[in-house]
This record gives sequence, C-alpha cells and structure tokens, in this order.
Amino acid sequence: MTSLALIGYGYWGQTLCRYLRSSPDFKLKYIHFRSLASLSRERIAQDYGSEFEPSLQKILDDDALDAVIIATPIASHYELVKTVLAAGKHVLCEKPLTLDPEQARELRRIARESCLALETDYTYTFSPALNHAREILAQGELGRVRHVRIRWLQYGRFNGYDVGALIGSHALSVLDLFLPLSGLTHVLTPEAYHDGLLSGARVHLQDARGYASAEIHVSLDHHAKERYVCIEAERGMMEYRPLASPVLRIHRSLPQSREARLEDECLDFDEGHNIALALQYFARVLEAEVPDNADAAVEITSQIAQWGKDAARGQT
Repeated sequence: MTSLALIGYGYWGQTLCRYLRSSPDFKLKYIHFRSLASLSRERIAQDYGSEFEPSLQKILDDDALDAVIIATPIASHYELVKTVLAAGKHVLCEKPLTLDPEQARELRRIARESCLALETDYTYTFSPALNHAREILAQGELGRVRHVRIRWLQYGRFNGYDVGALIGSHALSVLDLFLPLSGLTHVLTPEAYHDGLLSGARVHLQDARGYASAEIHVSLDHHAKERYVCIEAERGMMEYRPLASPVLRIHRSLPQSREARLEDECLDFDEGHNIALALQYFARVLEAEVPDNADAAVEITSQIAQWGKDAARGQT
C-alpha cells in the first residue's frame, strides 16, 4: 500500500479525502492545507484529526512517503508540483496541471529526469462509458473517427479563471481520448466574456490531413448543466450523456441500406465514482503498469493557453 499525502482541503480536497480513506491502494498519512499553520497542534488534533499536518516541510522530508496529491487552487499548482517533485515524491495534481505551457513542460522534464510519475486528474478520462467507447473503436468495428462533437455547459464562474481552465480542460481531455490533441490545429470563436475573462466559446479543431475534425462548445453562462460527447466514425456513431440514461448510445451503420444508421445499443454505466477510478489508475502508474498522462497534460495546457490568447485578441 502506497503512503500518500493530500495537500489542499477545499471542496475537491475533501471529496478526494473520502475516496482515499476507503482506497485499497493508498494509506493517507498526511493532510495539509495552509491555514493549519495558524492553529496549535492540540487544536488541529481536536478539530480535524491526527493525520492533519501543519508543516509542509515535514511532509516533504518524510522519506517513507511515496506520493502526494495536490488539490489546491490552479495558480498554486506549478510551485507545489515542482517542490514535491524536488523532494522525490510522485505527484497526482488536480486539473489543469498549470496554465503556462512552459511551466507544464518544465514539470514534465523534472519528473522524467527524476523517474517520478506526474499524473493530472482529468476525471472524465476515467469514465467507464467513454473507455468502453474507446474499446469499441479499437476493435475496428466502426472504422476510424471522423468527427467529435463536445458540449460542456454550465452556469457559474469560479476564482477568476476563464472557461478554458475550468471546463475547457475537461473537454480537451475527453477529445484527446479519440483524436490526439498533438495533431490538431484550432480556431476559436469567442461567445461571451465576464470581467475580461472568456466565459463561453466554440472551438473548431482539424487534423493536418483534413480527415478528422472536432467541435467543442464550452460555456459558464448556460442555464443548465450539460455534458455531451458524440463520436462519429466511418461506420457509425456513439453518444455519451453522463447526466442521462442511457449513458452511452451506439449507432451502427447498416451496410445493406442507404438509411445510414441504426440505434442498436443503449448502455448504462456507473459514472458516479470516476475519482475512485482515477486513484486506481494512479496506483497502476506507480506500479509502472501504465504510463502517466504528463504528455496529455502539456498538450491540454498548451491548448487552453492559446485559447486565452485568441480570446484576448477577440476583445481588441
């Protein structure tokens, strides 16, 4: 069982903590957040528990500690990840890894040179339904992917970040499951701004050969929460709606008919515990059974950084 520390204890940190306490793969040895430093150890033990540790340095100096999960605000990710890697610990960081592509590349380099895992929790990439869709495509039954449509819509703005950082990173991580981001160029059409930050956009992406494409619609100004992915392939399509039932619809082409598609499979999956699946995957990364997703994290950071530049030009 891997000994692990959790840094950050806001909404997401507390959610992770619940899963970590029941994880068969990890022993949660420390929990740290900044405001603990203002409390006495007696008060911490009384109000929180024995695993809550006010000293980050004590955590970093613990040679028996193998890994750290970082669940702090985005602006703090770079310095914290760099510090933890320098202490020789593996890292699982909440998304996005950073907002600066150069910083993301630096963190990846440090991790590689130190033989350490650097994983970012893009939660939807662990969706059972989306991974089932990937398996169907890998079998070749539907042919190659031609087009992916993604709608990631909700109402709300948080902590001064734009739509790319908050939900565009999720949409891009899902797209990367089906069309590698490294081979795609994009054109962004801004839809809305709030306090100078992009709050809604449509993005068209295209591969170099013009064979495959994608459309992403993201918004923090939508009246209702929506999550939708449609993967169109040569011989069929699949639709993913994690907030509805069925979660995954599979439509296959009818070779004997000009009527293009037949809906012949409706599948439901438990999409409520993808955090547990992310932790299971991180455990497999630490066992060298699967690779970390540092390359994808760099690509996603590069995309959302470019979205920000495109959006700034759209305001001039």
